[in-house]
Amino acid sequence: TPLPDNFPIQHRDHPICIFLDLEGVVMNITERAAFALDQLEIPISSSGLISPNPIYSFTTEEVWHDICHGFDFYGESPTYPWTDLIFERCFQLTHGKVYFLGRCSGWDRESFGGKAHFVWRNFGQYGYDRLLMVSEGFVPFLERPFTERDILIDDQMENIERWCQRGGAGMFWPEIDWRADPEVVSQILIDRFRVLQRHVDLVQGIGKKA
Repeated sequence: TPLPDNFPIQHRDHPICIFLDLEGVVMNITERAAFALDQLEIPISSSGLISPNPIYSFTTEEVWHDICHGFDFYGESPTYPWTDLIFERCFQLTHGKVYFLGRCSGWDRESFGGKAHFVWRNFGQYGYDRLLMVSEGFVPFLERPFTERDILIDDQMENIERWCQRGGAGMFWPEIDWRADPEVVSQILIDRFRVLQRHVDLVQGIGKKA
């Protein structure tokens, strides 16, 4: 939807920013969890997507409280083979305005350090300076209102919905299977980057007309 006529003029031309959810988008939490659960077998999907994700079928007590938590678990989690590509594309689209979002559970305080270590290990000082650890609500406070130029990429639809309710734009990113056929994965990425590019082109056009 277009920006309303009464939208504060000082926010019309602020830079496009992309916020990347860590788990499921750049951090391969599924592979790490399967390993922690003694190589839990996850069927390879012909669609290239892990949906539904079997890891999330476990209860909180069975997995997240007892096994999948702590500094080492998150800090040593692998990236996806295409994580660098996602980051590079988003960096280009925003001219360097890429941020990383991680959820910090109150009971698992070591997860904060583990996720920070993951970002540092894979994105260096740039990523560390742009890491936002948020609470369960997953909508961080920003000094300015959210707009269509604040884009969240997330594999959880409930987070997308909360973000959009605040005025931002969300791109649903169902988790891609890291073992899938490379041609299938390539097409998924091409299609998603096209959608992202169209949105960026649209809001840039809105900014120029405003």
